[in-house]
Amino acid sequence: MGMHIPYGSTARHAHEVLGRPRQNTGLRKVLAGLLFLGLLLHSGPAFSTTVATSQNSVVMAWNRSSSAAVAGYRVFYGTASGNYTSNVVAGNVTKTTIGGLAGGTTYFFAAKTYDASNVASGFSNEAVYKTTAPAVPSLPPTLNPLGNFNLNAGAGVQTVSLAGITAGAVSAKPKLKVSAVSGNRALISNLKISYASPDSAGTLTFKPAPKATGTAVITVTVNNGGKSNNLVTQTFTVVVAKTVSPVSPAIVNPLADHAVVAGQSALAPAVSNGPGSIAESLQTIAAVVPTGQSVTMAWSPSADTNVTGYNLYYGVTSGTYTNKTNVGSATNATVSGLIAGVTYYFAVTAYDAFGQESAYSSEISYLVPSGLASVQVSSAPAGQSIVTVSGPAGHTYQILASPDLKVWTVIGNVTVGASGSLNFTDTNAAAFTQRFYRTQG
Repeated sequence: MGMHIPYGSTARHAHEVLGRPRQNTGLRKVLAGLLFLGLLLHSGPAFSTTVATSQNSVVMAWNRSSSAAVAGYRVFYGTASGNYTSNVVAGNVTKTTIGGLAGGTTYFFAAKTYDASNVASGFSNEAVYKTTAPAVPSLPPTLNPLGNFNLNAGAGVQTVSLAGITAGAVSAKPKLKVSAVSGNRALISNLKISYASPDSAGTLTFKPAPKATGTAVITVTVNNGGKSNNLVTQTFTVVVAKTVSPVSPAIVNPLADHAVVAGQSALAPAVSNGPGSIAESLQTIAAVVPTGQSVTMAWSPSADTNVTGYNLYYGVTSGTYTNKTNVGSATNATVSGLIAGVTYYFAVTAYDAFGQESAYSSEISYLVPSGLASVQVSSAPAGQSIVTVSGPAGHTYQILASPDLKVWTVIGNVTVGASGSLNFTDTNAAAFTQRFYRTQG
Protein backbone atom coordinates (compact mmCIF):
# COMPACT_ATOMS: atom_id res chain seq x y z
CA MET A 1 0.00 0.00 0.00
CA GLY A 2 1.46 3.36 -0.98
CA MET A 3 1.91 6.58 1.10
CA HIS A 4 -1.08 8.92 1.28
CA ILE A 5 0.02 12.58 0.73
CA PRO A 6 -3.02 14.82 1.23
CA TYR A 7 -3.31 18.38 -0.15
CA GLY A 8 -0.02 18.26 -1.98
CA SER A 9 2.20 18.15 1.14
CA THR A 10 5.21 15.86 1.42
CA ALA A 11 5.41 13.25 4.14
CA ARG A 12 8.83 13.04 5.73
CA HIS A 13 8.43 9.46 6.91
CA ALA A 14 5.67 7.09 6.01
CA HIS A 15 5.94 3.37 6.58
CA GLU A 16 3.56 0.47 6.39
CA VAL A 17 2.90 -1.00 9.80
CA LEU A 18 1.39 -4.41 10.44
CA GLY A 19 -0.58 -4.66 13.66
CA ARG A 20 0.55 -7.42 16.03
CA PRO A 21 -2.00 -10.13 17.04
CA ARG A 22 -3.23 -10.31 20.59
CA GLN A 23 -4.72 -13.67 21.78
CA ASN A 24 -7.74 -12.39 23.70
CA THR A 25 -8.89 -9.63 21.46
CA GLY A 26 -10.27 -11.26 18.38
CA LEU A 27 -8.77 -8.42 16.37
CA ARG A 28 -7.02 -10.37 13.65
CA LYS A 29 -9.06 -8.54 11.05
CA VAL A 30 -8.11 -5.21 12.61
CA LEU A 31 -4.47 -6.12 12.83
CA ALA A 32 -4.50 -6.99 9.19
CA GLY A 33 -5.00 -3.32 8.44
CA LEU A 34 -2.06 -1.26 7.36
CA LEU A 35 -1.41 2.14 9.00
CA PHE A 36 0.48 4.82 7.13
CA LEU A 37 1.61 7.94 8.91
CA GLY A 38 2.75 11.15 7.22
CA LEU A 39 3.26 14.81 7.81
CA LEU A 40 1.22 17.61 6.33
CA LEU A 41 2.55 21.19 6.45
CA HIS A 42 0.40 24.38 6.53
CA SER A 43 1.29 25.54 3.08
CA GLY A 44 -1.91 25.87 1.15
CA PRO A 45 -5.23 27.59 1.43
CA ALA A 46 -7.01 24.32 2.09
CA PHE A 47 -5.62 24.49 5.61
CA SER A 48 -6.75 27.93 6.50
CA THR A 49 -8.79 26.60 9.42
CA THR A 50 -5.84 24.82 11.01
CA VAL A 51 -3.65 26.26 13.80
CA ALA A 52 -2.46 29.65 12.62
CA THR A 53 0.96 29.53 14.28
CA SER A 54 2.69 27.11 11.97
CA GLN A 55 5.74 26.58 14.18
CA ASN A 56 3.44 25.32 16.97
CA SER A 57 1.35 22.71 15.09
CA VAL A 58 1.54 19.94 12.52
CA VAL A 59 -1.10 17.92 10.63
CA MET A 60 -0.60 14.14 10.61
CA ALA A 61 -2.26 12.06 7.84
CA TRP A 62 -2.41 8.35 7.07
CA ASN A 63 -4.13 5.79 4.82
CA ARG A 64 -7.31 4.24 6.16
CA SER A 65 -7.06 0.65 7.39
CA SER A 66 -8.87 -1.92 5.23
CA SER A 67 -10.12 -3.77 8.34
CA ALA A 68 -13.78 -3.26 9.14
CA ALA A 69 -13.02 -3.84 12.84
CA VAL A 70 -10.99 -0.64 13.18
CA ALA A 71 -12.97 1.91 15.19
CA GLY A 72 -10.35 4.72 15.16
CA TYR A 73 -6.79 5.89 15.41
CA ARG A 74 -4.62 7.28 18.20
CA VAL A 75 -1.47 9.37 17.49
CA PHE A 76 1.41 9.32 19.99
CA TYR A 77 4.28 11.82 20.08
CA GLY A 78 7.23 13.12 22.14
CA THR A 79 10.61 14.82 21.86
CA ALA A 80 12.67 11.61 22.03
CA SER A 81 12.55 8.73 19.58
CA GLY A 82 10.40 5.87 20.88
CA ASN A 83 9.43 7.82 24.00
CA TYR A 84 5.93 9.21 23.41
CA THR A 85 4.82 11.38 26.32
CA SER A 86 1.61 12.66 24.71
CA ASN A 87 -1.16 11.24 22.55
CA VAL A 88 -4.24 12.39 20.70
CA VAL A 89 -7.35 10.29 19.89
CA ALA A 90 -8.08 11.17 16.30
CA GLY A 91 -11.22 9.06 15.93
CA ASN A 92 -12.14 7.24 12.73
CA VAL A 93 -10.46 9.77 10.42
CA THR A 94 -7.27 9.77 8.39
CA LYS A 95 -5.68 12.99 9.61
CA THR A 96 -5.48 15.14 12.72
CA THR A 97 -3.81 18.34 13.85
CA ILE A 98 -1.34 18.19 16.71
CA GLY A 99 -1.05 21.61 18.34
CA GLY A 100 0.71 23.21 21.28
CA LEU A 101 4.16 22.20 20.07
CA ALA A 102 7.28 24.12 21.06
CA GLY A 103 8.98 26.10 18.31
CA GLY A 104 12.33 24.93 17.01
CA THR A 105 11.88 21.42 18.50
CA THR A 106 12.09 17.96 16.90
CA TYR A 107 9.09 15.67 17.58
CA PHE A 108 8.68 11.95 16.97
CA PHE A 109 5.28 10.47 16.00
CA ALA A 110 3.72 6.99 15.79
CA ALA A 111 0.12 5.72 15.61
CA LYS A 112 -2.06 2.82 16.69
CA THR A 113 -5.46 1.52 15.58
CA TYR A 114 -8.11 0.49 18.11
CA ASP A 115 -11.39 -1.40 17.92
CA ALA A 116 -14.76 -0.88 19.58
CA SER A 117 -13.47 -2.46 22.79
CA ASN A 118 -10.55 -0.01 22.78
CA VAL A 119 -8.08 -2.80 22.09
CA ALA A 120 -5.11 -1.30 20.25
CA SER A 121 -2.58 -2.52 17.74
CA GLY A 122 1.15 -2.03 18.01
CA PHE A 123 2.89 1.21 16.98
CA SER A 124 3.37 2.11 13.39
CA ASN A 125 6.82 3.06 12.21
CA GLU A 126 8.02 6.43 13.50
CA ALA A 127 7.80 9.77 11.67
CA VAL A 128 9.90 12.83 12.55
CA TYR A 129 9.07 16.54 12.28
CA LYS A 130 10.93 19.64 13.46
CA THR A 131 8.82 22.69 14.19
CA THR A 132 9.83 26.15 12.98
CA ALA A 133 11.94 28.20 15.42
CA PRO A 134 10.11 31.23 16.81
CA ALA A 135 10.99 34.49 15.15
CA VAL A 136 13.42 36.72 17.05
CA PRO A 137 11.86 40.16 17.72
CA SER A 138 13.37 42.71 15.38
CA LEU A 139 14.80 45.72 17.21
CA PRO A 140 16.71 48.54 15.52
CA PRO A 141 20.47 49.02 15.89
CA THR A 142 21.78 51.60 18.34
CA LEU A 143 24.07 54.67 18.22
CA ASN A 144 24.71 57.15 21.03
CA PRO A 145 23.64 60.82 20.59
CA LEU A 146 26.20 63.18 19.02
CA GLY A 147 27.30 66.65 20.17
CA ASN A 148 27.16 69.88 18.15
CA PHE A 149 30.13 71.92 16.85
CA ASN A 150 30.70 75.70 16.87
CA LEU A 151 33.70 76.49 14.67
CA ASN A 152 35.50 79.50 13.26
CA ALA A 153 35.94 79.84 9.52
CA GLY A 154 39.05 78.05 8.33
CA ALA A 155 38.91 75.41 11.09
CA GLY A 156 40.87 72.22 10.51
CA VAL A 157 39.80 68.57 10.51
CA GLN A 158 37.25 67.72 13.22
CA THR A 159 36.75 64.24 14.71
CA VAL A 160 33.43 62.89 15.98
CA SER A 161 33.41 59.80 18.22
CA LEU A 162 30.74 57.26 17.27
CA ALA A 163 29.92 55.12 20.30
CA GLY A 164 27.22 52.73 21.49
CA ILE A 165 26.96 50.95 18.12
CA THR A 166 25.06 47.65 18.30
CA ALA A 167 23.06 45.54 15.85
CA GLY A 168 19.92 45.54 17.99
CA ALA A 169 17.92 42.29 18.14
CA VAL A 170 18.13 40.35 14.88
CA SER A 171 17.96 36.64 14.03
CA ALA A 172 21.47 36.59 12.55
CA LYS A 173 24.76 38.35 13.07
CA PRO A 174 24.62 41.06 10.41
CA LYS A 175 27.41 43.17 9.01
CA LEU A 176 26.69 46.66 10.25
CA LYS A 177 27.07 49.62 7.92
CA VAL A 178 27.65 53.20 9.16
CA SER A 179 27.12 56.17 6.85
CA ALA A 180 26.89 59.97 7.13
CA VAL A 181 25.23 62.69 5.05
CA SER A 182 25.69 66.48 5.17
CA GLY A 183 22.66 68.74 4.88
CA ASN A 184 24.87 71.55 3.51
CA ARG A 185 27.46 70.17 1.11
CA ALA A 186 28.71 73.64 0.24
CA LEU A 187 29.89 73.95 3.85
CA ILE A 188 30.77 70.33 4.72
CA SER A 189 31.07 67.57 2.12
CA ASN A 190 34.14 65.50 2.95
CA LEU A 191 32.63 63.19 5.56
CA LYS A 192 34.81 60.14 6.29
CA ILE A 193 33.67 57.15 8.38
CA SER A 194 36.14 54.81 10.06
CA TYR A 195 34.27 51.72 11.30
CA ALA A 196 34.61 47.91 11.20
CA SER A 197 31.59 45.70 11.98
CA PRO A 198 30.73 44.52 14.60
CA ASP A 199 32.76 47.01 16.66
CA SER A 200 30.84 49.17 19.13
CA ALA A 201 32.70 52.36 18.23
CA GLY A 202 34.09 54.25 15.27
CA THR A 203 34.93 57.79 14.15
CA LEU A 204 33.67 60.39 11.71
CA THR A 205 35.95 63.15 10.44
CA PHE A 206 35.09 66.30 8.50
CA LYS A 207 36.55 69.67 7.58
CA PRO A 208 34.59 72.83 6.70
CA ALA A 209 35.16 74.23 3.23
CA PRO A 210 37.81 77.00 3.21
CA LYS A 211 36.42 80.48 3.94
CA ALA A 212 32.85 79.10 4.07
CA THR A 213 30.43 80.02 6.85
CA GLY A 214 26.97 78.81 7.74
CA THR A 215 25.19 75.85 9.33
CA ALA A 216 25.11 72.18 8.36
CA VAL A 217 23.13 69.31 9.91
CA ILE A 218 25.03 66.02 9.73
CA THR A 219 23.01 62.77 9.85
CA VAL A 220 24.77 59.53 10.85
CA THR A 221 22.98 56.22 10.13
CA VAL A 222 23.64 52.65 11.32
CA ASN A 223 22.06 49.86 9.20
CA ASN A 224 21.90 46.24 10.40
CA GLY A 225 20.65 44.91 7.05
CA GLY A 226 17.33 43.68 8.43
CA LYS A 227 14.00 43.80 6.58
CA SER A 228 12.41 46.06 9.18
CA ASN A 229 13.54 48.19 12.12
CA ASN A 230 16.95 48.07 10.50
CA LEU A 231 18.04 51.71 10.86
CA VAL A 232 18.99 54.16 13.59
CA THR A 233 20.00 57.78 12.97
CA GLN A 234 21.58 60.50 15.06
CA THR A 235 22.16 64.11 13.98
CA PHE A 236 24.40 66.95 15.06
CA THR A 237 24.74 70.57 13.94
CA VAL A 238 27.90 72.32 12.80
CA VAL A 239 27.95 76.15 12.89
CA VAL A 240 30.89 77.81 11.13
CA ALA A 241 31.29 81.57 11.70
CA LYS A 242 33.88 84.19 10.95
CA THR A 243 36.42 84.77 13.69
CA VAL A 244 35.37 87.58 16.02
CA SER A 245 38.16 90.05 16.66
CA PRO A 246 38.66 91.24 20.24
CA VAL A 247 37.46 94.72 21.13
CA SER A 248 40.09 97.22 20.13
CA PRO A 249 41.02 99.54 21.65
CA ALA A 250 40.50 98.47 25.23
CA ILE A 251 38.21 100.14 27.74
CA VAL A 252 39.18 103.70 28.54
CA ASN A 253 39.03 105.17 32.00
CA PRO A 254 35.57 105.49 33.58
CA LEU A 255 33.37 108.30 32.22
CA ALA A 256 30.38 110.20 33.51
CA ASP A 257 28.70 111.59 30.45
CA HIS A 258 31.77 112.79 28.50
CA ALA A 259 33.95 112.95 31.59
CA VAL A 260 35.96 110.08 32.92
CA VAL A 261 34.33 109.22 36.22
CA ALA A 262 31.39 109.11 38.41
CA GLY A 263 33.10 110.18 41.54
CA GLN A 264 36.69 110.75 40.38
CA SER A 265 35.69 112.85 37.39
CA ALA A 266 37.80 114.26 34.62
CA LEU A 267 36.97 116.58 31.78
CA ALA A 268 38.77 117.69 28.71
CA PRO A 269 38.71 118.69 25.11
CA ALA A 270 39.68 115.54 23.25
CA VAL A 271 40.19 114.80 19.57
CA SER A 272 41.69 111.38 19.07
CA ASN A 273 40.99 108.06 17.36
CA GLY A 274 43.97 106.19 18.69
CA PRO A 275 43.93 103.13 20.96
CA GLY A 276 42.73 103.76 24.47
CA SER A 277 40.74 106.90 23.79
CA ILE A 278 37.27 108.14 22.92
CA ALA A 279 36.80 110.40 19.93
CA GLU A 280 35.28 113.66 21.16
CA SER A 281 35.72 117.27 20.14
CA LEU A 282 34.71 119.49 23.06
CA GLN A 283 36.37 122.73 24.20
CA THR A 284 34.19 123.06 27.32
CA ILE A 285 32.60 120.04 28.94
CA ALA A 286 30.54 119.64 32.08
CA ALA A 287 30.67 116.50 34.16
CA VAL A 288 27.38 115.29 35.52
CA VAL A 289 28.23 112.96 38.37
CA PRO A 290 25.64 110.20 38.93
CA THR A 291 24.28 109.87 42.43
CA GLY A 292 25.23 106.84 44.45
CA GLN A 293 28.27 104.64 43.85
CA SER A 294 28.37 104.10 40.07
CA VAL A 295 30.79 104.35 37.20
CA THR A 296 30.40 104.67 33.45
CA MET A 297 32.70 102.61 31.24
CA ALA A 298 33.31 103.47 27.59
CA TRP A 299 35.31 101.89 24.78
CA SER A 300 35.99 102.44 21.12
CA PRO A 301 33.94 100.23 18.77
CA SER A 302 35.54 97.16 17.26
CA ALA A 303 36.72 97.49 13.69
CA ASP A 304 35.44 93.97 12.92
CA THR A 305 32.34 94.27 10.72
CA ASN A 306 31.01 90.99 12.11
CA VAL A 307 30.59 92.45 15.60
CA THR A 308 26.96 93.01 16.58
CA GLY A 309 27.32 93.82 20.28
CA TYR A 310 29.39 93.89 23.46
CA ASN A 311 29.43 92.29 26.91
CA LEU A 312 30.77 94.21 29.91
CA TYR A 313 32.31 92.02 32.63
CA TYR A 314 33.41 93.11 36.10
CA GLY A 315 34.27 91.80 39.56
CA VAL A 316 36.30 92.60 42.66
CA THR A 317 39.25 90.33 41.74
CA SER A 318 41.55 90.90 38.79
CA GLY A 319 40.78 88.41 36.01
CA THR A 320 37.71 87.01 37.78
CA TYR A 321 34.51 88.62 36.51
CA THR A 322 31.46 87.59 38.49
CA ASN A 323 29.10 90.01 36.74
CA LYS A 324 28.15 90.31 33.08
CA THR A 325 26.05 92.93 31.27
CA ASN A 326 25.03 92.64 27.62
CA VAL A 327 25.01 96.24 26.41
CA GLY A 328 24.04 95.48 22.81
CA SER A 329 25.71 97.68 20.22
CA ALA A 330 26.39 100.54 22.67
CA THR A 331 30.00 101.44 23.42
CA ASN A 332 29.46 102.60 26.99
CA ALA A 333 27.60 101.37 30.05
CA THR A 334 26.97 102.63 33.57
CA VAL A 335 27.44 100.18 36.43
CA SER A 336 25.62 101.10 39.63
CA GLY A 337 25.47 99.74 43.15
CA LEU A 338 29.23 99.73 43.68
CA ILE A 339 30.67 99.77 47.20
CA ALA A 340 32.75 102.75 48.33
CA GLY A 341 36.40 101.95 48.98
CA VAL A 342 36.30 98.74 46.87
CA THR A 343 38.36 98.29 43.71
CA TYR A 344 36.48 96.82 40.74
CA TYR A 345 38.01 95.28 37.61
CA PHE A 346 36.41 95.64 34.18
CA ALA A 347 36.83 94.05 30.73
CA VAL A 348 34.79 93.95 27.53
CA THR A 349 34.19 91.33 24.82
CA ALA A 350 32.60 91.64 21.40
CA TYR A 351 30.21 89.08 19.89
CA ASP A 352 28.72 88.35 16.46
CA ALA A 353 25.30 87.23 15.21
CA PHE A 354 26.14 83.57 15.91
CA GLY A 355 26.98 84.26 19.56
CA GLN A 356 30.71 83.77 18.97
CA GLU A 357 32.55 85.89 21.55
CA SER A 358 35.95 87.52 21.34
CA ALA A 359 38.68 87.36 23.94
CA TYR A 360 38.61 89.87 26.80
CA SER A 361 39.89 93.36 26.23
CA SER A 362 42.70 94.58 28.43
CA GLU A 363 41.53 95.02 32.01
CA ILE A 364 40.91 98.33 33.75
CA SER A 365 40.43 98.84 37.49
CA TYR A 366 38.41 101.44 39.33
CA LEU A 367 38.54 102.29 43.03
CA VAL A 368 35.18 103.59 44.18
CA PRO A 369 35.94 106.82 46.09
CA SER A 370 34.54 107.70 49.46
CA GLY A 371 34.08 111.44 48.74
CA LEU A 372 32.31 112.14 45.46
CA ALA A 373 33.20 115.21 43.46
CA SER A 374 32.12 116.87 40.24
CA VAL A 375 34.33 118.78 37.87
CA GLN A 376 33.74 121.55 35.40
CA VAL A 377 36.36 122.81 32.97
CA SER A 378 36.30 126.16 31.23
CA SER A 379 38.75 128.07 29.07
CA ALA A 380 40.77 130.98 30.49
CA PRO A 381 42.94 133.63 28.76
CA ALA A 382 46.33 132.60 27.34
CA GLY A 383 45.15 129.04 26.77
CA GLN A 384 44.82 128.23 30.44
CA SER A 385 42.06 125.96 31.83
CA ILE A 386 40.03 126.56 34.97
CA VAL A 387 39.04 123.35 36.76
CA THR A 388 36.10 123.84 39.14
CA VAL A 389 35.80 121.07 41.72
CA SER A 390 32.58 120.57 43.72
CA GLY A 391 32.39 118.15 46.63
CA PRO A 392 31.99 117.72 50.37
CA ALA A 393 33.30 120.71 52.32
CA GLY A 394 36.73 120.08 53.83
CA HIS A 395 37.52 117.14 51.53
CA THR A 396 40.93 117.20 49.83
CA TYR A 397 41.38 115.99 46.26
CA GLN A 398 44.30 115.53 43.94
CA ILE A 399 43.82 117.02 40.49
CA LEU A 400 45.28 114.85 37.74
CA ALA A 401 45.78 115.67 34.06
CA SER A 402 46.46 113.48 31.02
CA PRO A 403 47.04 114.13 27.32
CA ASP A 404 45.71 110.69 26.25
CA LEU A 405 43.61 109.19 29.10
CA LYS A 406 46.41 106.71 29.73
CA VAL A 407 49.16 108.50 31.65
CA TRP A 408 47.92 110.68 34.51
CA THR A 409 49.99 113.27 36.35
CA VAL A 410 49.11 114.99 39.62
CA ILE A 411 49.15 118.76 38.91
CA GLY A 412 47.78 120.00 42.21
CA ASN A 413 45.97 119.37 45.49
CA VAL A 414 42.82 121.23 46.55
CA THR A 415 40.58 121.27 49.59
CA VAL A 416 36.93 122.09 49.08
CA GLY A 417 35.84 125.10 51.11
CA ALA A 418 32.63 125.75 53.02
CA SER A 419 30.88 126.77 49.81
CA GLY A 420 31.32 123.24 48.47
CA SER A 421 33.43 124.22 45.45
CA LEU A 422 36.73 125.80 44.39
CA ASN A 423 38.59 126.76 41.22
CA PHE A 424 41.98 125.44 40.16
CA THR A 425 43.86 127.07 37.24
CA ASP A 426 46.01 124.89 35.00
CA THR A 427 48.68 127.35 33.78
CA ASN A 428 50.33 124.69 31.59
CA ALA A 429 47.23 123.77 29.58
CA ALA A 430 48.41 125.75 26.55
CA ALA A 431 51.39 123.43 26.17
CA PHE A 432 49.10 120.52 25.18
CA THR A 433 46.95 120.03 22.10
CA GLN A 434 44.47 118.23 24.34
CA ARG A 435 44.31 117.64 28.09
CA PHE A 436 41.98 115.59 30.27
CA TYR A 437 41.33 116.19 33.99
CA ARG A 438 40.11 114.18 36.89
CA THR A 439 40.11 114.25 40.65
CA GLN A 440 41.10 111.55 43.04
CA GLY A 441 40.77 111.23 46.77
